[in-house]
Amino acid sequence: HANASRAVHTRPMGHRSRAAQARPLGFVVLVCLMLGLVPAAGMAAAGALDLSFGAGGKTTIQFGGADAAWGMAEQPDGKAVLVGQTAKDASSPADCAVARLNPNGSPDSSFGAAGRATVDFGGDDACFSAALQSDGKLVVAGKTTASGVDQWAVARLNSDGSPDPTFGTAGKSVITFGATGGRAVSVLVQPDGRIVVIGSSSTTATQSDFTAVRLTSSGAI
Repeated sequence: HANASRAVHTRPMGHRSRAAQARPLGFVVLVCLMLGLVPAAGMAAAGALDLSFGAGGKTTIQFGGADAAWGMAEQPDGKAVLVGQTAKDASSPADCAVARLNPNGSPDSSFGAAGRATVDFGGDDACFSAALQSDGKLVVAGKTTASGVDQWAVARLNSDGSPDPTFGTAGKSVITFGATGGRAVSVLVQPDGRIVVIGSSSTTATQSDFTAVRLTSSGAI
């Protein structure tokens, strides 16, 4: 099955981004959020932290600035992919941030730089969802903001965290919805390799619509 991952998504903040809004420091993962990664056997009590994960059941990933994780996906090998955003500080534009953890919560050194990778769409960026392809490549989706307007942002990474040059332009695709914009909040990969992204697109400054977009495996609409 091409969409081999299970995803957990948090609700992104608002429809429009605020470049200066405070962002929590560090990717923080509690093991209770890692659905399917924590075996029931050996847990002290239902809902207790799994002490075999990270430090005392918790792990933090530092990208070096104002960071936040917004979504995650589980790989068949038990590794977890986290997506979110990272910025130099709370008032600077952010990049999409992607991290991969081993089943024990440690950074996966075979992914990006010490388990971390970033994607710069050229604006104030964030990723909210991830989906794993059957070939191990990773599709991430979110938003990029320029001049106060959000647009959909989708990227594909190789299994080692590098941009996939066969997708979109240099591994990235920005889908625009005009002056009122929109943002992507969830992504899945179909068995035939096509990519479905959902989210919102604005019709006015105060109204928005359910929106779905399907891309070819190369990132074209």
